[in-house]
Amino acid sequence: MNRTLDEGEAAATMPRFACFLRPPTSDPRPVSAEVLAAHTAYLHQLLADGRLVAAGLLDDPREGLMVFDAVDLEHARAIAAADPAVADGGRQAIVRQWNVEIERSRETTSPT
Repeated sequence: MNRTLDEGEAAATMPRFACFLRPPTSDPRPVSAEVLAAHTAYLHQLLADGRLVAAGLLDDPREGLMVFDAVDLEHARAIAAADPAVADGGRQAIVRQWNVEIERSRETTSPT
């Protein structure tokens, strides 16, 4: 369920989702280098498609977070399920809608 945004769709008006990736409790095995490479390629494709906002590891390097835009929760879950790390069973995806109330512009200078 990885499609590019149509001409009429504005990512700014689409719901935003946070997807937490973590090892499944039942099988906390490491992700293979091959699956990790496919996962990274998938994230780059989501970025190219205009869906991905941000992605990265958390303080526990076995866990990650990706923030992306999707039509609805079902679509967001499909995007997460298509991630090779999730499809392989090496990571579990917890998808939650994120209702952004306040957001800093990227052009704003960060505090020093």
